[in-house]
Amino acid sequence: MTIEYVTIIIYFAFLIGIGIWVSKMNSSVSDYVRGGGKGTWWIVGTSIFMSGISAFTFTGNASAAYSAGPTFLVIYAANVVGFLLCVVIGPWFRQTRADTWADVLRERYGVPVEQFSSIVGVILSPLAGGVQLYALSVFASSILGVSVVPIIIVLGGIAITYSTTGGKWGVMATDFVQGLLMMAMTVLVCYLSLRAVGGFEAFFSYFTQPGIAEDFKFVKESGEFWQDKYTLKWILVIFFVQIAGYINLSSAGRFLAVKDGAAARKASLLAAVLMFFGTIVWFIPPMVARFLFEAEINALDVKEPATASYSYIAQNLLPNGLMGLMLAAMFAATMSSLDTSLNGVTGVIVKNIIPWTRRLLKLPSMSEKTGLRLCQLSTLLLGGGL
Repeated sequence: MTIEYVTIIIYFAFLIGIGIWVSKMNSSVSDYVRGGGKGTWWIVGTSIFMSGISAFTFTGNASAAYSAGPTFLVIYAANVVGFLLCVVIGPWFRQTRADTWADVLRERYGVPVEQFSSIVGVILSPLAGGVQLYALSVFASSILGVSVVPIIIVLGGIAITYSTTGGKWGVMATDFVQGLLMMAMTVLVCYLSLRAVGGFEAFFSYFTQPGIAEDFKFVKESGEFWQDKYTLKWILVIFFVQIAGYINLSSAGRFLAVKDGAAARKASLLAAVLMFFGTIVWFIPPMVARFLFEAEINALDVKEPATASYSYIAQNLLPNGLMGLMLAAMFAATMSSLDTSLNGVTGVIVKNIIPWTRRLLKLPSMSEKTGLRLCQLSTLLLGGGL
């Protein structure tokens, strides 16, 4: 296990180093909250893609693939469609020249909607981030044999550090690096899973075997799964609700960092391609785990054994020494969502809530230097509140 710890420490140090390195690019609040609108399509596209996944992808969602087969992938198909629709609307979001998604809401619906949405976002985003961080810590705890609390402190501290020092550039740069690592490791696990099961032909042959065929049929009957999941009604509702999350005005923040509309279009397309590819490589392993290790996984001493399907097959198939990189990849999946959330909420506080409050109190506008300091302080306090 020593090599795993060394790998993780080096990885964390690298992330902090990136945050410090890009800190020199923050000379204004706009730089801090949206990279000054100078981001390239490939770095923004990867960051957009990474902000939509977390460790839950490889625990709760992997559990769904393990238990019910490919039906759950309708959510990720909707994600792909959502990104493809953003190829059209992303350039429009960028042309608003806003600094935050709340700016876009204000221009469309007025100040009351802007402020209400901003305050709700400030309250809910850290809560969502805390849930993601806890889920990741539970996952890491089961592998490292360390209690959950120290892991939460370390992971949260790392994300807060590079987000505070680097701002949006730190978020985008680390997301890009974490995306490369996460995709590389999950592709490797997928390859090893397919090799273990005997290839694609053998993989699909399991879909017809007794005990699996009924669970893995695409459309389930009412009553087969809890709360009638995976029925045709569930599929249609989930598909369109998921798409709606990509095309509303609050999603505009995804595209404010790119340099122009053309870059926004390319970033959306890249995110769609990565999501499509990821959907394939992420969920083959838990299904293979069902085929090859069902008895062993169901015998695990955990509350919901299916949630451990991905980690179980990864531990059993990865060569010695690579589990540290696999853990780093899981950290990447959640930390990329966490840092994006922190930066987005910070932007709303400094660019929307505080200026409105100062106008209400008839105070003068704050300087860029003060704004930058408030950005860093807000990121630090929000992260500490997780």
